[in-house]
This record gives sequence, structure tokens and C-alpha cells, in this order.
Amino acid sequence: MSESQNVAVDTGTISRDLELVLTATQLERVREWTLQEDGVERFAYMYCEPTENRLLVREIDPIPAEDCAVMESSAVRPELSIERERLGDAMSDGLVPIMVHSHPFSQNPGFSALDDNIMESYRDWLGQLYPEVPLGFIVIGHAGVDTAIYTDPSTPRREKLPISVVGAWMLETPLDAPKVERDRSIDGERYDRSIRALTDTGQKQIANTRVGIVGLGGLGSMVALQLARFGVQDFVFADPDVVERSNLPRIYGATNSDVGRQKVNVVGEQVARANPEATVEAYPARVQDVPESDLSNCDVIIGAVDRLDARLYCNEFAIRHLRYYIDGGVAIETDDSGRVTDERGLIQLVAPGANACLDCMGRNDAEHLRIEEMSEEEIEADIQRGYLEEDVVAPEPAITPLNGQAASLITRQFTKLVTDYSPPADFIRFDGLDDGLVAVGTHPSEGCISCSAGADLAAGERSFDRKDLVGGDGEIEVDFTDPMDAPGADSADSQTIDQSVVDQSVGEETGVSEGTGTASQPAPEPEPKAKIRGKAVSSQENESGEKELDVPEPEHGSSDRSLAGALFTATQQAVRERAESLTLLFLIAVVLKVLRGRR
Repeated sequence: MSESQNVAVDTGTISRDLELVLTATQLERVREWTLQEDGVERFAYMYCEPTENRLLVREIDPIPAEDCAVMESSAVRPELSIERERLGDAMSDGLVPIMVHSHPFSQNPGFSALDDNIMESYRDWLGQLYPEVPLGFIVIGHAGVDTAIYTDPSTPRREKLPISVVGAWMLETPLDAPKVERDRSIDGERYDRSIRALTDTGQKQIANTRVGIVGLGGLGSMVALQLARFGVQDFVFADPDVVERSNLPRIYGATNSDVGRQKVNVVGEQVARANPEATVEAYPARVQDVPESDLSNCDVIIGAVDRLDARLYCNEFAIRHLRYYIDGGVAIETDDSGRVTDERGLIQLVAPGANACLDCMGRNDAEHLRIEEMSEEEIEADIQRGYLEEDVVAPEPAITPLNGQAASLITRQFTKLVTDYSPPADFIRFDGLDDGLVAVGTHPSEGCISCSAGADLAAGERSFDRKDLVGGDGEIEVDFTDPMDAPGADSADSQTIDQSVVDQSVGEETGVSEGTGTASQPAPEPEPKAKIRGKAVSSQENESGEKELDVPEPEHGSSDRSLAGALFTATQQAVRERAESLTLLFLIAVVLKVLRGRR
């Protein structure tokens, strides 16, 4: 052992640089393995995907007795060959290893002196080989854990690693663990009534939560205003559409002067008026075009969209980044005489890996997706041929009371999720005609192509596997650089909206005419994948339309029929199309070569 093993520095502080994130299902698996009734200490590796300041647990790797040098009631450690194999594989795959062992005799354990020495020996060994890779340790007991993280393994300084459990309310025994320390100030007088219900701690949890809202139409705008008045201070908005006259009855606060303005700016200004402490990062763009780092920093993502591809993107994004996703939608059906025959709303909470995702529930209509990808000319041609009904492009019926009911249910789900005062429902369906409301629990489908282990769960930012796209023969040279990384590539610009913007913006209070104020200043040239603070782009392809969507009824059963995994974002699709084009060129070249040989 080197001298560094005797100079461990445990600051006792909780790291602000990194947070470990795992699902309730993963935690229960670790507990089941390490805390067995025989009282013997056990060992497991967690392999984590590093994203921004979070470590997402990709895989749990229990080490059996035959692979341990020692495994008894007071000590456990894998064989050196196993350590080298497992740690080497993890490092080569770009994963961060977390070493977990148990104290089955303890409820809330702490690291022993022997543990300290072993951690220092690991740090001294791996810190020299992989000085840029953080090194983490966990000791687990029946109720709690102690944690340690060497953010910089080249030094003996270590901190406590905070832990976040996705779906923590599902645990049989709550986990006592270090948590990220956030402490935004709140106005106790302003939120007095909320604090009386949710406590001061609960109100601070609301203020400390960053919320992404996708779709700022009738439903999304109501959710945004409710959350702002509830005390949320940090928002990210995404919607490519502008306000139309038909939106005015449903977008809260919108007036005639807002027609033609971006929805994200209009609603963002209303949010800043409702909560002077709030800041909105507003993207007048599709959610697929929002910089991934901005959206992944949202603690909760809320979808109020009418396009299925956007809804499935949010579902997949939440799964890859272990973020909560609340999906909401309403629908009204009428008969030929115009009489309302059905009013309904569906609210689904996706806690990745802990309950069912949208794909598990079969909420991916292949025909709906096909129509979304068609041009107006193609749709019109199919209508003329009788392949599509004429009303396929007609706006959906929408009324404010139904939106309000759904928005309130979404906000209630958010409140339960963030403050922990009551477990949130996995899936809610309400009937607007009969005033019925049903809440049910869900569970992940085994082998789901999106949220099962080995699929997209905790995968972090999307990357491309050349073998998956080109067959893996290696004979065709294809540049798989993300097009968004190229100089001059299009990226969504954002405007930061807060009270200062509201003071300068269009409004009855100031009498400023349309087109003046902060929002009208020229935008700087965007950098690749950068978040631009300035004027939002003036127009985008109109894709989200009204936010009152026709949500398909959940279909229970195997997720093997799901086509969501075959969907690609615009970036992915461009890459595939380029690969296919190059493949075709290659085949043409081969054919020409053969024909020349025959001559």
C-alpha cells in the first residue's frame, strides 16, 4: 500500500458535482442480493453512464462467492482477476464503476476503518490508471446507506455521493441516503397557505424543481400558469407554433395582440407575471431540436402535445436520462350531428424502470405515426384515393373546462411526485361526460424495447452504433458525426424570460406596441448545439397545432409489437438516410464493375 492509503480525507460534505441516480427496481435488486438472511457481507458493481453531473445506473453486477477472495460476515472483496476484468470492461465502455458492499448487521451503516483502507487502495490503484474517471463506493444496510465519491481520484479527498431513486415511493423500505442539497429562497408570506398544507420543506422542493413543458397550447399553458403560481421558479418551454386566433380562448392570458407571436414567449411572459421569481428558457422549436443538455437538466418533463412522435420522443428521452415524464392529453368525440359522444383525458406518469412507459402501454399507433410523416400533398392524395378519412386533417374539438380538468390533475401529480406527501398515480383516466375518474398502477413490460434493462434505460445521450445502421461489414466508409455538431448546423435558439423581460414586453401595463422590447432584439449567430440567449427564431414548421389531442386508449399486452423503438429523431433519420444512400452508391459501383468485367 502507498502512503496515500493512510491520509484519506473524508470531508463529510455532500458532493455538488455528482449525483447517483437509480430506479426503485434496481435498488430492490441490490438489497435482495446484498442483504440475505445468512448475515454474510456481499459485493456488487454498479456501472453508470455519466451525463452532465449525474451518474445513471445502467447495470447491476452481483459478484458470487466463487468470484470473491473473501466473503464472510465481516469482510468481502472480489478476486483480483475479477476486479481487473470488471473494472477494465467498465472503463473501456466509458462507464463509471460504483463498488457496493453490505453490512447486513446494520440498519444505517457507515464505512469501517477497513473500508477506508480498501477504498484508498482502490483509489491509489485506479487513480493512476484512470485519473479522469470518478470512483464511487456504497455500503448498504437494511434502511440506509453511506456513500463516498472521489471526484478526482488523483487526490485522497472524498465526499458523500448523493443518491436519487426514481420511483422511491414504490420501495418497501424507504432509503435513508445523502441527497443533493438545494436551497432556493421562498417567500413565506406569499406561499403561506401552501406551506400550511405541504410544509416549508415541501414548498422549497417545489421551488427547487426544474420543469420542462413541451407544448404550450390550451393544456400546456394552463399547466405552466398553475405551476408558476404554485412556486416553480425554473422552466424550459418547447413549442414551434405561433398563437392563432383559435388559440385565444384556451391560452391563458393571450390577447388579440399576441396573434402571430411564439406561444413559448406569450406563455413565458404570463409565467413571469404570475411568479416574479420564475425564469423561463423558451425554445420556439420542436422538442427534438432542444439541446439535449438543457432538457436533461429538467427534473420533471411534462408533455401536452398532439403529435405522437413528440410524445414518444419525450418518453424515450425520460427513459434515457432517468427523468420523470408526465404525459397529458384530452379528446372530444362527436357524432355526425355534432353531438358530443365522448370527453376524456389521460394522464400517465412515467417513472423510468419503476412503472410502465408509453411503449409498455402500447401507446404507439403505427398508422398515426405514418400520417404524421406524410406531407400535405400525400395526405390529400390518400384522401382522394379513399385511403384516409377527410377529417384526418381537421382540427380536434377543444374546450377550456376539459383542459382545466386535465391541467389540474397534472399539477396534482407533480405535487405528489415532488413533495412526497402522497404516492402519485401511475395512470389516470377521467370521463368528462360521466365525471368518472379511474387511477391505476402499472408496471414495466418485460423486454420493453424502450425501458427494459439493456434497452434505452439510463443510456444517457443518444449515440449511433455503426454496425446497427450499416450492417457492420466495415467496407463502406460513412461519417457518423452528429450533424448537429457540424459548424453552421441548425440548433434551436432560446430566449430567457423573466421579470425584466416582462417589464419591457408587449402589454397593457406598458402600452408598448407589438414587435418592441427585449424579444425583438436580433439574435446572435447560433453555435452548434448551443443555448442562445436572445431573440427566438421568428418561425418554425407548424407541427404541434392544438394541444388537445386524440390519445389512444391503452392497450394491454406484449410490447413486442411496439414500433416506437424504430422511430428516429430528425438527426438519426438524416444519418440513416445518408448511410442508405452511400450503401446504394456502393452497390451501383459493384454492379458497374461486374458489367465492365463481362465486356
